[in-house]
Amino acid sequence: GGPDTGGEARPARRGTRVDVFGEGEDSEAVRAEAARAGVALRFYGPRDHADPELYKYKVFVNPSRTE
Repeated sequence: GGPDTGGEARPARRGTRVDVFGEGEDSEAVRAEAARAGVALRFYGPRDHADPELYKYKVFVNPSRTE
């Protein structure tokens, strides 16, 4: 199957910025679903959870089932 998103993708509220970090076996499916649904996501490569670049974010979601 495809990525386990927990529901249907919805357009973000105006002014909402969603940055996606990491790579995995579902990366291309996530990109395709975001494009299909018109969800504006910015994709970045893998980052360590302790990367200082992540400190500026107010919300951090780690949906990994293996970490």
